[in-house]
Amino acid sequence: MYSSESFFDLIKEHVSKLNDKWFLGKQSAFMKHPNYDGEHNVISIPVKDYEEHDPVYDKEGEIVSSRIVDASYTIKIDLRRYCHCYFPIDEITNWGDAPVEDFISSQKVTPSNNIDEFAREIVSVISHFLKPDSDNVEVYKFVSTVLDLIEKELKLLKGLHQENGIYDGILDDFLRKCTSIAFGKYGRELTFYKVANDYTPKLEFTLDQNQLLALIFILQRAGFFNYSEITPILRFVLDHFLYKDEVLGEFVSPSGILNLQKKFSAVASSQAPKSKQDISHNGLNAVEKALREILEKLR
Repeated sequence: MYSSESFFDLIKEHVSKLNDKWFLGKQSAFMKHPNYDGEHNVISIPVKDYEEHDPVYDKEGEIVSSRIVDASYTIKIDLRRYCHCYFPIDEITNWGDAPVEDFISSQKVTPSNNIDEFAREIVSVISHFLKPDSDNVEVYKFVSTVLDLIEKELKLLKGLHQENGIYDGILDDFLRKCTSIAFGKYGRELTFYKVANDYTPKLEFTLDQNQLLALIFILQRAGFFNYSEITPILRFVLDHFLYKDEVLGEFVSPSGILNLQKKFSAVASSQAPKSKQDISHNGLNAVEKALREILEKLR
């Protein structure tokens, strides 16, 4: 699906657009902006605005008078944000936050050469190479492969120049933007896969390890298992059961089959006629008490 070298080369080509030449061009255009404030290294754009306060309404609910308050403010755009901006940076694009076609469909669009456009181009490449009938696993692996490749290429770009916090931050922004747009387009498939992948098919018990094995011991003695040997049962416990570790406050897996066999033997030995072991230490008293209480309630 994405084994061809042409695909990887295409992704690399798109990432390489954010090279030093691109960054220096953006920096130059930023500093040449008519509203550039060299002292603070930002573009400052004053915005006139007004708010109505203390409105007076007529019988029909219409405002007949109000107090007009000046609510003017200043848009401040630093270089890092500028590399996100769509042009023109004015009210039409909500001060660079969205492409002009989002507001005026008939407007002729001039590429803004920003990281948002580059990220959308990459997701478009993903859409071109990804098969329409791909299942959730294929989509997840495909998108993950692309994002991993982007991250790798960005690290190479960072290594080609002296450390520059602003430039490195912009490259980090680009990776986040690619991830955001990809999840926006394939969110359903990626979410389904992640939920399924994160799901652990194990049963959580609020018992500690000794109490859990005591419960298994009771069930075995009652004849509820169709096994003559305990080892297959303990292997199932190891693979599918979690007990509550009171120290960690977490549900954890038993530490190994030999450990389970040893602890189970300790529970069984505590029930031998001449045993001097502390029964409660092996969890039997706690489990027995809980079972008796629930059985009393069920009567």
